[in-house]
This record gives sequence, structure tokens and C-alpha cells, in this order.
Amino acid sequence: LPCDKCFFSVKVFRDHCMGKKHIKAYKKYLQSKLDQDPGYNLYSVLEEQNEKIVGLRYITEFIHPDGNKKPLYHCRLKSCRNAQGDAGHMSSHMLGVRHRRAWIQEDQKIFSITCFEQVDEYIDGHFEILQRDYFHISRDKSLENYSKVELKKFRPFQW
Repeated sequence: LPCDKCFFSVKVFRDHCMGKKHIKAYKKYLQSKLDQDPGYNLYSVLEEQNEKIVGLRYITEFIHPDGNKKPLYHCRLKSCRNAQGDAGHMSSHMLGVRHRRAWIQEDQKIFSITCFEQVDEYIDGHFEILQRDYFHISRDKSLENYSKVELKKFRPFQW
């Protein structure tokens, strides 16, 4: 638990749990648990969401060399402006219109599709199958690069 304290009554315990310091410590404790869960990865998040996805081959998964932290991700599509973060952030990015439009323009070389409805319609006919195409994701086990992504400072290309 986040606080190393002993309580001799339920009332004192409840009062402690309602305090600002405890709530802050508890949030920090929960976040550290999530940060250390190596099972929390993009595959599991996308599988749970069950949405149509594209552009897996433009995603790099950064794995901490110790294997004791959750993987982090970076999108290499130029129009995505170095989108990076954990699995939750990357899944939101990949399901967003910016990533989908960038994939249509940079991978499919179609520049006439611009509005959300057109993007969605195109994705309906050209999506990737997670179980089949997830292996297209690049993997990087460099501590230096992992640390840069963790700070959202990873910039592999200067556009």
C-alpha cells in the first residue's frame, strides 16, 4: 500500500484515506503499478477495443531492457508529428483521424481523401487485421530510446 502507517481505529483510518496526502500518494502508487505492468501493451489494448486499425508498420514499440516496465510506442508517419506514449495513448492516436489520414496519404498515396467521413469510409475497406498484422510493428530495446519516449522527446527524423 502507498502509506506505511498503523491505525488503531477505523475512524482514524477513514480520515486518513480521505486526506489530500493519502489520495495523492495512492494515485502515484496506482500509476507506478501500471508503469510496471509489462502485460499492458498495444496489442492487448487494441484487441480489447475491437476497432478497425491501419498503419501498424509505422509504429515502433520500445521495450525497457529490464522488461520490468510497460512498453512505449512511437508513430513514424510524418503527419503524425512524432506521436508517442504508452499503449493507451498510442491506441487513441491510431484510432484518431490524424493517424488514419496520414496513413492514407503517406502509405496509400491518396491525397483526395480529407474529411472525417471519407477517411472512415476508406478505412472500412482497407483495415488491417490485428492478429495477422501486429508483427509489422518494429521493436527497439535501447534504454536510451526508451528514456526519450518516456519523456516524449524521441525525434528520429527532422522534418
